[in-house]
Amino acid sequence: MISPELVVCLINNSENCLIAGCIIKRFASNGIRITGGKNDGIFGCDIYSLGRICTEVIGGDRLTLTPANHFVENCRMYSFGRLDHTYVPGVQLEGVGNRMAHNLFYDSPSSVSRIEGNDHIIEYNEVRDAVLESEDQGAMELFGNPTYRGVIFRYNIFSNIGYGFAGGSSGRAGIRLDDVISGIQVYGNIFNNASQSFGAINFNSGRDNIIDNNIIAECNIGITGGYNSKNKFWGMFERVKRRTVLL
Repeated sequence: MISPELVVCLINNSENCLIAGCIIKRFASNGIRITGGKNDGIFGCDIYSLGRICTEVIGGDRLTLTPANHFVENCRMYSFGRLDHTYVPGVQLEGVGNRMAHNLFYDSPSSVSRIEGNDHIIEYNEVRDAVLESEDQGAMELFGNPTYRGVIFRYNIFSNIGYGFAGGSSGRAGIRLDDVISGIQVYGNIFNNASQSFGAINFNSGRDNIIDNNIIAECNIGITGGYNSKNKFWGMFERVKRRTVLL
């Protein structure tokens, strides 16, 4: 999460607010941040040439799984992450029950979206020329928490992911479910030239993930990974559970 002074536009704990038809460009900081509240949205905006993150959308209660119903839709985001080149996506999506749809992302040094939380819908987006300067990444990615369940990736297009990258060999993927991410659905997506050693879709040690009815074309590897009970994150969560029981 970022501090309010580092964003161009902030919507905080508000309801039914809409940012529509705006152009945000050539800032060294982050673009738009929505945090708290419900039913807020970013629609039809062009956001580009930013030093860091384009948008950060956070809302919903994970304790009760109450959705916020925020959305990022019909936007174009490109040439972001010009100062910080990793972990500065087009959309940082967090919380419960938010939607990212019909957006175009391109010219990204790392992931175009990083997702945390539950029950988000990511659909009808086009991603091309992403993960161009980093490795151990997915164009869209979740990381490190098996309670991030119920997220759906459907009807998205990924192309030219990681191509032209001249760095190490840790890997790049279209969608990456990293370190024990579980309970995710990936279906109806198209992956074209979208694998760099990780495959078009990579899941690292998670379980209960459904990969169904996707088209994978011109990829050197289709799907990689699988459940691994020895992953350190499973051990960490087991220790937390034991401490909770003892308390």
